[in-house]
Amino acid sequence: MCLLISISTAYPSKNAPAGRAKADRIPCESPAPESILPCTCSVDVETNERFMSCDFEFSADDDVTDMVENIFSQFDDTNNKFSSLGLHMGGVEGSVANLALNEKTSGKLQFDSFSMINFCVDQSDSKNGQKLFTNTAFLNSKETLTGMNMLPFCPGSIFSVEHNFFAGLEKLNFLQMDSYDYDTQSFPEHTSTWDSISTLLLSKMKISELTPSTLPAMSNLKVLEVDTQGIRRLSAGIIENYPMLEEFWSSLGDIEVVEAGFFSAMTNSKVIHMAKNKISSIDLTGLSPNTEVLLSENQIKQLTEANFRTFVEGVLNTTDATGKIMLDGNMLDCSCDLKWLVSDLMAAHVIEGGMCADGTALADLDPAALNDQCP
Repeated sequence: MCLLISISTAYPSKNAPAGRAKADRIPCESPAPESILPCTCSVDVETNERFMSCDFEFSADDDVTDMVENIFSQFDDTNNKFSSLGLHMGGVEGSVANLALNEKTSGKLQFDSFSMINFCVDQSDSKNGQKLFTNTAFLNSKETLTGMNMLPFCPGSIFSVEHNFFAGLEKLNFLQMDSYDYDTQSFPEHTSTWDSISTLLLSKMKISELTPSTLPAMSNLKVLEVDTQGIRRLSAGIIENYPMLEEFWSSLGDIEVVEAGFFSAMTNSKVIHMAKNKISSIDLTGLSPNTEVLLSENQIKQLTEANFRTFVEGVLNTTDATGKIMLDGNMLDCSCDLKWLVSDLMAAHVIEGGMCADGTALADLDPAALNDQCP
């Protein structure tokens, strides 16, 4: 059973910057190529940015500590600066990442972005991830690291990091973590780290509750994705921790209710993406009239005035507003609860994909008929 690790150059994801093609690179002068085999170091011919690429193959039971540390020991202050460090593990299911990111490995390098993709963590102990992701993983990158992307490979695999893993990363602005075990290790309150983050993507996260005090406040956060299962209610007050928030993503989960006032502080909103949950009630009050609201494949049956009218009126009353609500996959009752929308405001066009339980499209409802039926 073999595990393949490749140290690459970029962290691919939503809003992440793209790297230059490898064809534009030549080998580094230092360290000597043979001293870091099976790794290679390359330099971008136009920007002089340095990149390191490694392909390791070893059994999950092998002790690879000496081998990995020996490769990183070839770097010192004269040759340890890189644009990005990425770890890509393309192994066999059941293999685990039996190495440590610490002062003797990744901590020896200085880099601007970090990615670790397709890794597996031994699930026999919930804290095994903390042996992999240690407090000294970014020892020389505290003042340079701007982006981090961590995507495990094994189905059902979760991981955590050591308590101070994020401490001192004052320039970190992009963080993506899949399958993070928040219940084992929550994010500590390192203000200097969290205040620099503009994009936080947390999918398939293990977390028991999501309240205003669960995640740290982030004064410059613009994009928040929290895709998790088991959370059934989003409490009002969460968004207040993120005054600059423009996009909120939470799909493929178990959310049933979004409390009144949840979006009341999201005045800079552009995107709300909450498809494929179990939402029956959601209050859109507070969203800007230029917000794209995706609520496809939920369990919304009624478009109540209390939840939707303020947003719809904002779209109607704002010049060149682009706001809309996408409701395909929700079977609406289409009773008198829609009179305010279809007849009073003549605003059915703000809703896209709306469908009544009897198969009638929301856009085809007759305003005059609703007026007659609903005093």
